[in-house]
Amino acid sequence: MQARRRQAGLRAVVYVVGGHIERVRAVDPAGDWLKQADGFALAPVSGSLTRAQIDERFPGLGLHPGDARPTAPGSPREYIDL
Repeated sequence: MQARRRQAGLRAVVYVVGGHIERVRAVDPAGDWLKQADGFALAPVSGSLTRAQIDERFPGLGLHPGDARPTAPGSPREYIDL
């Protein structure tokens, strides 16, 4: 879920489970955001991207399924610039 102020700049969602990247999905810029009552919205995302698709669409990302990605304690999300 994303706050409205972050929607325009969000290009990809990286899912981390147990300190490892589980999947990466692209955000559809033309898609509809599913608004929630708390002011957040669910992003319109693609299916899981392959390593080649990630490298092609987001060459500066450098994150792929299976990579280690430890998270900061108490931080449910992290925002990085592409």
